[in-house]
Amino acid sequence: MRKEFYFFIVLILLQSAVLQSQEVQDLTEAIPQEKMFVHYNSSLFLAGESLRYKLYAINESTNKLSDISKLGYVEVIRQDGIALFQQKIDLESGSGYGDFFIPIDVKSGNYKIVAYTQWMKNAGKENFFKGDLAIINPYTEDQGAISDSTGANNSSFYLDDNYKDKREVENALVTISTSAEKYRKREKVILNITFKNADAESGSYSVLVRKLDTFAKPQHTSASNWSLEQQSNNLIQNSDGINYFPEMRGEIINGKILNKMSANGSFDKRIVALSIPGRNDILKFAQTDEEGNFHFNLNVSNFEGESAVLQVMNRGTENFQIQLEEKFVDNYQDFNFNNFRFKPEMREWLKKRSIYNQIENSYLAEKSDEIILSSESTSFYGELPEVYNLDDYNRFPTVRETFVEIIRFGAIRKGNDGQSQFEVRSYKSSLSTGLPTLLLVDGVLIQNHEEFMDFDSRKIQRIGILRDKYFLGPLVFQGIITIETKQQNYFPLISREDILETKPLKTSPQKLYFHPDYEASQQARIPDFRFELYWNPNLKFTKGNKNIEFYTSDVSGTYQVSLEGFTGEGKPVSATTTIDVVE
Repeated sequence: MRKEFYFFIVLILLQSAVLQSQEVQDLTEAIPQEKMFVHYNSSLFLAGESLRYKLYAINESTNKLSDISKLGYVEVIRQDGIALFQQKIDLESGSGYGDFFIPIDVKSGNYKIVAYTQWMKNAGKENFFKGDLAIINPYTEDQGAISDSTGANNSSFYLDDNYKDKREVENALVTISTSAEKYRKREKVILNITFKNADAESGSYSVLVRKLDTFAKPQHTSASNWSLEQQSNNLIQNSDGINYFPEMRGEIINGKILNKMSANGSFDKRIVALSIPGRNDILKFAQTDEEGNFHFNLNVSNFEGESAVLQVMNRGTENFQIQLEEKFVDNYQDFNFNNFRFKPEMREWLKKRSIYNQIENSYLAEKSDEIILSSESTSFYGELPEVYNLDDYNRFPTVRETFVEIIRFGAIRKGNDGQSQFEVRSYKSSLSTGLPTLLLVDGVLIQNHEEFMDFDSRKIQRIGILRDKYFLGPLVFQGIITIETKQQNYFPLISREDILETKPLKTSPQKLYFHPDYEASQQARIPDFRFELYWNPNLKFTKGNKNIEFYTSDVSGTYQVSLEGFTGEGKPVSATTTIDVVE
C-alpha cells in the first residue's frame, strides 16, 4: 500500500517540470532506485545469429527483484555511441526477456549491450547495466574494426574452456547436474536442478546451454559476480532534480506542445489526445501545464496498432506543434568500448561456424520460435450495443446520407461554429444534450466531423454506436460513433503541425524458443548444426528437484550449462556444469 500511495504522489509531481531538492529527497526515499542485471547468451556473435537475453531489475533498497518499473529498455550500442538495436521489454515481477536477430548488413566491430529502466536514468548512464559484445560479419570485406593489425587486445577477455573468475562464490542454493558427462549427437540430455530451500525455489532464473569456444572473447559476468560488484557501487540519485519517473503502471509518454505565435511560448492549458488504433483501440486525453508539457500513462502494453496519432484538441490549434520525448538515451559517446581483435587462429572456426550458421538459417521455417499471443482485449469503450454492417443495407453515396437514412438515434446538427457535427441521442431523451459526440474512424479521433460527412460510404464496412454518456479523462461525450473502413487506413491527409503521427515501439513479444524433439520423426531428416542447444529465459519452479530435457546437435565439442538468476529474497544464483558431445 505504501508504494501505491506514493504512485499518486508521483502523478501529482509530474505536473511540475522541476522538483525542489526536498521533494526529490522525499520521492527517492519513497521509491528506491533500481539496478539491472542481464544474462545474455554470448559475447561473440556472427551476423545471422541471435542475441538472446533475460533482464533482472533489482530494487536497490531490498536487493529483491523489483516491482517498481513495469518496462525495461535494452540497446545494442556501436562504438560511435549510436544505438544499433533498441527494444522495450515488459517486466513482470522484475524480470523480462527478448532477443535481437543480427542481420547480415551489420558491420564487424565491438559493441555493448545496455539495459535500464526510465527510473534508472536519473542516476546516470554510468549506473546502467553494460556488457561487452563483439560481432563478426564474414559476408563483408570491411573488417577494419576488428583487424588484428590495428592493435593488440587491451580489454578483459577470457577463454571459455579454462575461465574461472576468482571472485565466483560457491553456490550453496542451487546445484545442477546432468544424466551423463558425454553424449552422442542428437541424444537426449536430462538436466537436473536441485534447490536447497524454499527461497531458492521461489526465484526467477534463465538457463543456457552453449558450445564453448577455445579462444579469447569479451568477458561477461555472472549474477553472483555482478552482485559482488554492486556491493561497492551504491547509486547516488541526481540531486539537481528528477527528470524521469518510474513506470509503475505502464509506459509514461511525455511530450510538449509549442505555441509558435507566442514570444515566450506560453499559453492557456490545452488538452492533447492520443489515439492508437487496432483491435483494442486506445484513446487517452492529457492536459498540459502552463509550459505545454503533457504526460500519458499507457497501461496497455499489448496494443495492436502500428501508428499513434497525437493532436491538440479544439479548433484554432494550427499554431501549435507537438513534440515527444525520446524514451531511449541519445548517445553513449562517453562509454569505453572493448578492443576485440580477430586472430589468425580463428579462421578455421569462423569458416565452419559461418557454414553451419547459413545451413541453420535456411531451415528457419522448420525451427522457428513460437510467439506467445497476448490475451484478447477489447477497445476502451468495450462492446458496442449497436453495429450496422453496411453490406446489409442499401448503400447511400455519402456518410451524411447513410447516417440520416440508416443510423437510428442519430442526427446531424450545426455547431456553434456553423459546421456540421454528428450527434447521438441519449437513452433518456430525444433532445440534444449539447455535449459533443466522440467520432472515431479506424480507431483515430476525428475532431472536425464536417470533413468526414461526404466520405464515400462504399468504402465503409460498418458503423457502431454507443449512446451512453461517456467520461474520458477531463472530457465528457454524449455517445460514441465508431466507423470502420474496408481498408482500415483512413486518416485525413492534412499537413498540420498540431497533429503528429508516430510509430510507437511495441514491447518485445514473448516467445517459446525452439528446441528439437528427436522423438518426433519429422525432424530426423533436418540438419542440426546448433551451437546453442537450449535457452529458457523464463524458468520458474515451485517445489523440489526439477528436470529439463533437451537434445544435442550434430556439432561435437564441449558445451557449458549455465543457470543464472535470483532467489525470492534476492540472493544471486550462478551455477554451471559442462557436457561433451562426441562423434
